[in-house]
Amino acid sequence: MGKIGIIRAMKKIAFEIIFAVVIIAVLGMATFVLKTSGVIDEIVTLATETEREHIVAQGTQAPYIEDEEDVMESEEDEEEPVLVEPEDPPEEVAETAIPEIEPIEDAPGSIVSEVAPAPSEAEAVFVPPPLPEPRDINLRSIGALICEFENAAGETSLIRGSGAIVSANGYMLTNRHVVDQEFTAQYFGGEAGYTLKNNECKVYVIEAGISRTVSWSPKSQYAFYDIPSNATNFDFMVEVVYVPSEEDGLSDDEIQSLDFALMKLKSWNTSRYPKKKPTLYAAPVLGTYIQNEEEGIVIPGFAYQATGIGSFNTLRMLPKRGTTTGYILGDDKFAGAPVDLAIRYIPDVYGGRSGSPIFWKGYITGILKTRWIPGLSGEKLHAPQVAIQPVLELLEENGLIDVIEERY
Repeated sequence: MGKIGIIRAMKKIAFEIIFAVVIIAVLGMATFVLKTSGVIDEIVTLATETEREHIVAQGTQAPYIEDEEDVMESEEDEEEPVLVEPEDPPEEVAETAIPEIEPIEDAPGSIVSEVAPAPSEAEAVFVPPPLPEPRDINLRSIGALICEFENAAGETSLIRGSGAIVSANGYMLTNRHVVDQEFTAQYFGGEAGYTLKNNECKVYVIEAGISRTVSWSPKSQYAFYDIPSNATNFDFMVEVVYVPSEEDGLSDDEIQSLDFALMKLKSWNTSRYPKKKPTLYAAPVLGTYIQNEEEGIVIPGFAYQATGIGSFNTLRMLPKRGTTTGYILGDDKFAGAPVDLAIRYIPDVYGGRSGSPIFWKGYITGILKTRWIPGLSGEKLHAPQVAIQPVLELLEENGLIDVIEERY
């Protein structure tokens, strides 16, 4: 080989050395970048995961792999994580058998019998029923009551009140103090010793043909309708079928607050209706909602007019507007639940409105029981009235809820 050949060979070797150095430098730089960005860690993790899955699939023991922290600590000294080979497994490892659990019979009274299935999310969340649409008030669903009482000496007295017809079969809700003078004497004062004569009261309703409805929305003024009351022009007789008592688990205060009675039609006035009986219109009852404070209400009821000749025997139907002002809760059976509905309205001068239904959006939500109590600065704050929710609950407990024809 001549001098020129030797020079060419040396150039070729130098070029290959430079090329190898460049390749090594590029690979080193790429490895540094991948390590810095965590890509190599991810590749190693994926590789070990795949290897482990493959080994498990083959039914052999997976090799031990250092924890991630150990791998991170060794990165400074080593370029790749170290796989440590496991010790030789024992020659034979007895497979531990999982004992079968025998089913427990669902015996009566056992814990299994008493455990209810876990409610679903939909069942656990209470969704109240939709509020029914407001509706006008049929004044023929309200009746005037005249009840005669007598004592052991044969002395009699008349009590006037109002009541709501809640069934086309003639069931009515009114105040207990209208039909039970012993209750009145015990809780509100009065002469004791009087009982309801024949356990019945006369009921008067507005005659057919007269405009019988008013709007559910409270108005500032209403027309009134007068009904002359005498011994022969009543519509039907009702009798008492239920009043709350201690047997219902009520405290003494709750008995006083829940001043209501359920009555039912006993007989028609055959002198007025010898053949065809008139249709009775039931007022709807709302027991699933409680109106907010300052909600407008309508209170239709009868009050006698103690002016003029024979005015005491005139029953005047006059709706009035009012406002909800609050609630009073029970203290025993209905602890934490409203038993009284407080309202504010302009009261009547004369009696007879006790037992009038309190309507909210056209549905009964309470029963009027007292007229008014004086407040500060001459303001008249209305006393608490019977809330309808506990009334419905007591009727249901006593198997009487179905007498309420329309309840929501």
